[in-house]
Amino acid sequence: MKRKLVNSVLGMAVAMTVLVAPSSWAQQYVTGTSPSGAEVKVSIKRTPALEYPRRAMRLGVEGFVKVGFDISENGRPWNIVVEDSQPKRMFDKSATKLVKGIRFEVPEENGEVVGLTGVSMTISFAL
Repeated sequence: MKRKLVNSVLGMAVAMTVLVAPSSWAQQYVTGTSPSGAEVKVSIKRTPALEYPRRAMRLGVEGFVKVGFDISENGRPWNIVVEDSQPKRMFDKSATKLVKGIRFEVPEENGEVVGLTGVSMTISFAL
């Protein structure tokens, strides 16, 4: 019983560390396509903490999710789609939640505010 309690407390401590830890994988910028077809780099202003799914943590599973999305004229991601993931569906919800929370600098091309399409980001989940 005592051993079970220690393992449970240790597991909760690890889970809390992962849930509140800053995203160490965070990129500094992403690249997308402007309406004119030009490739535009946009800096990331804010990235929320990556939440590791409890089930994956309990099972000791690691993986990745490749997420595709567009960036609006106000720097918010939209049209978010999971393009690939391993294992399938294990981390999809956490990855899309992370991308929804990212804020980008306002995309500009030739001094004009534009939206970007074709942006993708791979998010790794490792214990």
